[in-house]
Amino acid sequence: MSVINLSASELSRRIAAGDLAPSDVMAAFLGQIAALNPEINAVVSLRDPDLLLAEARAADDRALPVWCQRPMICCRVGCARRGRFSSA
Repeated sequence: MSVINLSASELSRRIAAGDLAPSDVMAAFLGQIAALNPEINAVVSLRDPDLLLAEARAADDRALPVWCQRPMICCRVGCARRGRFSSA
């Protein structure tokens, strides 16, 4: 299954287990944004992708805080991709 099709909870579990790196998740979602956003215009403001990837790479080697080891709350990209929008 593609990274972009995983739930936020599953992404969190896989990152905490060391099976998936934050930089892999960031790269996958940036790719999805680049591929789909020109048509749907869901992302109106995006920080520099190179800076986002650098931050994700820095997170690859850091120990996760306890709150990151619990299932995440719905992320906007995942909700928007599935046609559900949330203010959370």
